[in-house]
Amino acid sequence: MRNIKLIIEYDGTAYCGWQIQPNGVTVQALIQNAVSKMTGKKAVLLGASRTDAGVHAIAQAANFKTESKISCEGFRRGLNSLLPNDIVIKNAEDVPISFHAKNNAKGKHYRYLILLAKSRPAILKNRAWHLRKNQNINAVFMQKAAKALVGKHNFTSFCASGDANCTKVRQIDAIKVKTVKFSLIPALDSTLIAIDVFGGGFLKFMVRNIVGTLVSVLSAGEMKKILEAKDRKKAGVTAPACGLYLVSVKY
Repeated sequence: MRNIKLIIEYDGTAYCGWQIQPNGVTVQALIQNAVSKMTGKKAVLLGASRTDAGVHAIAQAANFKTESKISCEGFRRGLNSLLPNDIVIKNAEDVPISFHAKNNAKGKHYRYLILLAKSRPAILKNRAWHLRKNQNINAVFMQKAAKALVGKHNFTSFCASGDANCTKVRQIDAIKVKTVKFSLIPALDSTLIAIDVFGGGFLKFMVRNIVGTLVSVLSAGEMKKILEAKDRKKAGVTAPACGLYLVSVKY
């Protein structure tokens, strides 16, 4: 028996998220079916993160067990030939039989992109959250407010109402907010802000709710009060899924 680890990149725009659902096309289902087609046996694909509908991934991690003798490069090339163009297997490798993409993950890195521009984007449509330019929304203010969230806290204020986790305590290792360059966007007309969040695990909509709150909170003190309230109603809106990317999973 072999255990194969995959690194997957995908544009989540057309999908109902990563996890298999009764109704709707998902990334996990498409890859799992492709693996089954290659091996001739039913496959079970385990993913590191249950990204929501519309969320993208640069390096999602997943694994499946198989008795197939197909080489790892054979799996990479074969799966890519069976998958749609918005899902790509970047790497495939043999890992210990005990490896579990989700349970063995030690940390995750998410990035959220916000585009501040006068007009709605065409090129970055479904790639970033478009907000009209506002002098109160900038990387410096957001970075200061984000400091209150770093560490181990109860993140009930930033958790979706439907989250099934029994505990809302999570650890955020770092949040980095910065303005990034995108060559196709004129510097005088648009600003692209990247919010990088690093942590061991996240609640449903947690990163998107943090981002939605950061755009309206101007101080770490205000953010701390929202955190300590443990009340979702005290926090900001849920940022759209289109701006969120799973950048990497740490093992």
